[in-house]
Amino acid sequence: MDTITLVTNQIDDGQRLLDGLAQEEFVVRAACWVKPVEEDHWSLYLVAPAVDERGAVAAYRQVLGVLRP
Repeated sequence: MDTITLVTNQIDDGQRLLDGLAQEEFVVRAACWVKPVEEDHWSLYLVAPAVDERGAVAAYRQVLGVLRP
């Protein structure tokens, strides 16, 4: 049984990221927290058209800009 839970601060941090991206007009079509069975941590996955439109590097830079104000 998995004992590593997704805690409230991770959920709140994910929501703050999504809110910040929305303010920057960075469209997110879907988002979810995922913890693969073989991993010991959660990861937030985003689905964004910016990756196809501008490329992964440009999209990651914009996300990083929101993470590091």
